[in-house]
Parts: sequence; C-alpha cells; structure tokens
Amino acid sequence: MVMTFRDEEAKTSPFLIDMRDRWPAAAGSRDVAVGPLNAEDARRLATTLLDATDEMARRTARAVARESRGSPFLIEELVRSNRGVASATGATLAVLTLCLLYTSRCV
Repeated sequence: MVMTFRDEEAKTSPFLIDMRDRWPAAAGSRDVAVGPLNAEDARRLATTLLDATDEMARRTARAVARESRGSPFLIEELVRSNRGVASATGATLAVLTLCLLYTSRCV
C-alpha cells in the first residue's frame, strides 16, 4: 500500500492516526520524504507533458517550472491549462499563474 500525506497532517489527521493505531505490528512501513523538484527536473517534466520541443514549448516549460515552484501536481495543472489557452488565443506565451488558475483573480 502506498499512501501520501503532508508533513503537517501526520500527527493531526484522524485518518492517519487511526491507520497508524491499526497497522499490524508484523507489517513493515517506510516513510519517504518527497520535496519539490529542482528547477531543471521541473522544466524537464513540463517539457515532457507539453509533448513538444519547439521554442514555444521550451519557453512555456521554463515558465511553468518557475511558477510551480517544483510541485509536480502544479506542473501538470499549469501545462494542461496553458495548452488550451495558448492554442485558443494564438499567444506567444500564455502561462497561467497560480492565482489565475485557482482564484480567477489575484489579490
């Protein structure tokens, strides 16, 4: 079984507390800390998800890597959101920011 959770939830989540209490003594477990991707790996993931290598894709991948701050989930969301915007508008670079993606406006 593979489970993921945020560090701050480890001691406060009722589900995780219950799971830990019920975990069989004979069953092994391992914690693996996973942090953000470094800038180069984030760019490479964005490039792979864009499935293109032209100048537009390279510029978009760099912007997505920067905006995501290394979060693979956000890289995927920004690539998916940007793909539709760029093709619909014909923009030269249309990377949505996180505030636009999640709140529709910046505050």
